[in-house]
Amino acid sequence: MEETTCECGNKIKYKVSDIKNAHRLMCGSSEEPKDLERLMDGKIVKLIFTSAPYNMNAGLYENYKDNLASQEYIDLNLKVIENVKKYLKGFLFYNLSYNRNSRWQFLEIFYRILKESKLEFLELILWDKLHGMPITSRGLLTREFEQILVMGDSESMKEDLELFFLGKNDRGAYFNKKSQKGISNLWKIGTNKSQQKNLLACFPIALPMKAILLMTARGDAVLDCFSGSFSTGIACERTFRVCYGMDLDPKAIEISLARFTKLTNRKITKYEDNL
Repeated sequence: MEETTCECGNKIKYKVSDIKNAHRLMCGSSEEPKDLERLMDGKIVKLIFTSAPYNMNAGLYENYKDNLASQEYIDLNLKVIENVKKYLKGFLFYNLSYNRNSRWQFLEIFYRILKESKLEFLELILWDKLHGMPITSRGLLTREFEQILVMGDSESMKEDLELFFLGKNDRGAYFNKKSQKGISNLWKIGTNKSQQKNLLACFPIALPMKAILLMTARGDAVLDCFSGSFSTGIACERTFRVCYGMDLDPKAIEISLARFTKLTNRKITKYEDNL
C-alpha cells in the first residue's frame, strides 16, 4: 500500500490513524538532536525501551555500517543516551550485549552510562532467551542471555518505586507502587518466531511489553530510539500506550509499517508537518 512507503530523504513521520493513540515512527538518526526534536515534538516519555545495534558486522542494515571502530561504537551509544534522556521522565531499559566482532565494548558503554548519564541505577536484567546464539558466538561459548541495563531519573525513582528489605540478610528488592509489580532481574522470554524474513535483528514483542506493563500506565508514552521492526510499538498498541519510534534504516521502517498493520489490523497513514 502506498502509505507504507518510507521517504527517508524527507524524514517523514507516520502515525496510526487514531487520534487517541497516535504512534509515531520516523526514519532518522537518534544521534541527531534535530531528528529527535522532530519526532518527539516536545513530548516527554515515561519509558525508553531500546536495543542498540550490536556492531556485529553481519550486514543486517541497509543504511548503517554495523562494523564501527571500538571508540566510534562506544561514542554512538553514549551520544544517543545523551540525546534521548532530555525526553525522559521515568525509566530507561537499554539492551546491549557482545558478539564475535564486538567483545568488550558493551561493558564500557554500560559503565559510562552509569557514570555520566546522571540517571540512577535500578537493575541489571538478565534476559534468558531460552536458547543459545551460535551466530554471534561462533568459535566461542554459546551466549544464552543478554543484558538490559535499567536506570531512572531521581524523581521517578522516588515517586514510583519502593525498596523492600527481604530476609535476614536485608537484601533489597524494588517494587513499583503504581503498577503494583515487583522488579525481577531474570526475564525468561524466548525469541522463537520473532525474527523477520528481511530483518534479522528483532526482539520478541513480549520483551518490551514486560517492561511497559511494569513501569508505565495506560496512556503513557514510550520511546524506542533504535526501533527496528517496531516490536515496542506493537507492544504499546496492545497495552494502550503511545510509542515514538526512530530507526536509521529505511528498510526497517517499511517492514515495521507492514508488520504493525498485519499484527494490529490498524490502518497506517502518513503524517507530515511544516518542519
